[in-house]
Amino acid sequence: GSLKERHHVSIQVSLDGPKDIHNQIRGNPKAFDAAIKVVETYRATCVTVLTRANLNRLSEVRTLVEKHSVPWALIYTRSSHSTDFVPDVRNELTEDEIRQGIRIWFDYAWKRLGWRFALSHLNILQTRLRYDRTGKWGYPCYAGLDDAVLYPDGSVAICETLPPIGNLGEADYNWPAFWQAHRQKAPHYCF
Repeated sequence: GSLKERHHVSIQVSLDGPKDIHNQIRGNPKAFDAAIKVVETYRATCVTVLTRANLNRLSEVRTLVEKHSVPWALIYTRSSHSTDFVPDVRNELTEDEIRQGIRIWFDYAWKRLGWRFALSHLNILQTRLRYDRTGKWGYPCYAGLDDAVLYPDGSVAICETLPPIGNLGEADYNWPAFWQAHRQKAPHYCF
């Protein structure tokens, strides 16, 4: 069976815009083609980080995910533990701009992914907006209980905002072995 079937994993890939925008954001002229290859090979969920650079091009991202018939999730810029990713303050979106992006995404999600996914993810986005406005999070963050962030160098973090807990190379790139060895480090409540 496939990687997804053998290990019951969900694969997500960043797709931050059409080719020109994605490559610009990622700083790599081959990034878009590599992302699309992952989408086509694994039917990966596309995740778009909403930014000022791609806000007015979200309809093009929607067309791409529709073409590949894959799930699409939307988040907006937040900081990272990594020194090579620090959001540009000139890129910060207003709440109205974020809501504009959410409307484009939600229309797709409702029609293509079903009401449960659409409403569940919408709740996450609205909770994030409320947190940004009030500083109060509505519920604990459970990142790391069943997901992680895999960086290109093999580092694994439970959330973009926290340092890596290890490197997949330690387990000879065997995800189940790595996760079993490091799972106790995963649960956290940062909000």
